[in-house]
Amino acid sequence: MSLLLPEVNELLEEKDFDSLLALIQELSPVDIIELIESLSESSQITILNLLPLDIACDVFGHMESQDAVSFLKLLSEAKAVEILNEMAPDERADLFASLTEEEAQHFLKLMETEEAHDVVELVAYPPDTAGGIMTTEFAWIPAKLTVTKAIDFLRKEKHDFDFYQVHVVQEKKLLGIVSIRELITSSPNTLVEKIIQNIPTVPTDMDQEEVAGLIAKHDIMSIPVINQKEELQGVITIDDVVDVIEDEDTEDMQMFGGSAPLTRNYIDTNAFDVAKSRFPWLAILLLTSFVSGFVIQKFSTALQAMINLAVFIPVLLNCSGNAGMQAASVVIRGLATGEIKFTHIFKIIKKEFLIGILMGIGLGVLVALRSLPVEKSLVFGLVVGISMAIGIVIATIIGTILPIIFQKLKFDPALMSGPLLTTFMDMISLFIYFSIAVKMLGI
Repeated sequence: MSLLLPEVNELLEEKDFDSLLALIQELSPVDIIELIESLSESSQITILNLLPLDIACDVFGHMESQDAVSFLKLLSEAKAVEILNEMAPDERADLFASLTEEEAQHFLKLMETEEAHDVVELVAYPPDTAGGIMTTEFAWIPAKLTVTKAIDFLRKEKHDFDFYQVHVVQEKKLLGIVSIRELITSSPNTLVEKIIQNIPTVPTDMDQEEVAGLIAKHDIMSIPVINQKEELQGVITIDDVVDVIEDEDTEDMQMFGGSAPLTRNYIDTNAFDVAKSRFPWLAILLLTSFVSGFVIQKFSTALQAMINLAVFIPVLLNCSGNAGMQAASVVIRGLATGEIKFTHIFKIIKKEFLIGILMGIGLGVLVALRSLPVEKSLVFGLVVGISMAIGIVIATIIGTILPIIFQKLKFDPALMSGPLLTTFMDMISLFIYFSIAVKMLGI
């Protein structure tokens, strides 16, 4: 894009809009967005007004909602309304969700009645549900048609959106789907209802993450959305699912790292908002760390009697915390993909218990050998080695169980974040270490 900018700026200065438009039309919507963001505000307005309606709709559809709102306000009211009327329903609903109530009502009054109704209907659904991400634009045909009449029906509709399958509907209820391939290759007089294929459906209130998992499980390009009356309301396509997966993965990574999810891209979020998303978690971790300090204080006599006990505290805490995070990250990912379910909990505990024992024995032997030169005591080496082994086993089990329980309680498993899990394991590991030391060393 840096190579293209000088040429674009030159064409803008010369007001050679025909050449500029020809150049822009060769770019993808994403590249056009990158180009616009690199220009001054006056140049942005020029290019946005220059774009043909279909390209402008694609560009706004590919923007982050907040960015789309900002650019929309740069346009004349007439141009903005024209774009809003032609945008894909789901992308338009996302944009409206970022408008203020006053701005939304203003644009709704100016838009076409049908498009305005679509906006109101879609915005009413929670944004992270099937209803919130579906589009109301989908290809459909009545059930009681022959293949020839079905193709004629689709041709007369003149859909301006891409589709690969057709939804067969009777009295607003979905009977199934027919692929375009099936329509083209079937005998002209065959009734459509004879070549219907079944397809899974989702209710409007299903969580978007579950929808993404269902589409991935069945390996389908789209999935119909129905209401409580089993009437077809819309369709969720694979491109929407890709966005959902990206958003959910980003959210999980932020939460697992000990931060509240950001509502905007990191680059577009100011420092105060980023700090605000991180501070509560750090405050919680600070408070829980006080408990670790209390454990050390409780066993201060043992530390004074054998100061070398302190040498291995960081080693034990780091290993147990990392072991818990390893188990938790695998389980959280498995829950997200649907590979792991609550019914698997005992099987997973058994497996992680065995894994914990194997890792605990190996790491316990290593740390015990390292401790022998420090205190020159076999018993001291056993204290450190046994503490390490027990800590690793407990860490892997806790890291396995907690995300599964969180999901069962309808919380996001990623809430069992890395820092929180590590801090929790610090308390347990310290207690185990000092308790064993007091018993075996007689201090």
